[in-house]
Amino acid sequence: EVFTDDVALLDEVLGTGFDSFDRLLDYTGKLPDHLLIAEARSRFLSRYAERYFSVCHDAVKRADPNHMILGCRFAVAPPREVLETVKDYVDVVSINNYSLTAPTGILRHVYEVTGKPMMVTEFSFKAMDSGLPNTKGAGIPLKTQRERAEHCKRYIDTLLTLPFILGYHWFQYMDQPKEGRFDGENSNFGLVKIDDEPYRLLVETFKQINFNAEKTHLSKT
Repeated sequence: EVFTDDVALLDEVLGTGFDSFDRLLDYTGKLPDHLLIAEARSRFLSRYAERYFSVCHDAVKRADPNHMILGCRFAVAPPREVLETVKDYVDVVSINNYSLTAPTGILRHVYEVTGKPMMVTEFSFKAMDSGLPNTKGAGIPLKTQRERAEHCKRYIDTLLTLPFILGYHWFQYMDQPKEGRFDGENSNFGLVKIDDEPYRLLVETFKQINFNAEKTHLSKT
């Protein structure tokens, strides 16, 4: 589309001697910094996203037409082309985030492009006083359980100031084993230890936050 079937123009941009677009399958070089390449990449990304989200949307609706589609839980801030596509296929945009503070800039950007309500579908904090290695798994380790609880409260309090936020989901209920789970993660993500003993301060923090979450959200937005 971008090169309008002009193989000579493609050769000029890539510095190749192709006689057809099929020869692109043989190209292994680095793509040059060129406006036409950028446009081709953007259009490909849009079409790829359109195909992915339309297929997923239609499959879900065929099997379960009466429930909302809560997105795909983006792990990073998606490209604009993806956001402009996904808004037509989901009811909620979901994103996972393990930064020390709520990513308000990213969340506002996603909402401005999509106009869709949002959920943070993974966030967590881990601490070294748990006795776990914390060497594998997302996020930067904190020192103590008190810091975990404090960071958790600040993170959620910030989310609750955003009117388009529908909810948040902590990762996860139970700590990971010190030996590592199936992929090696060995971190203090739990509300409870692996033997089901609660981290009291964190649990109490969540009880207070969740009890007042709806009222807090309404008052701040």
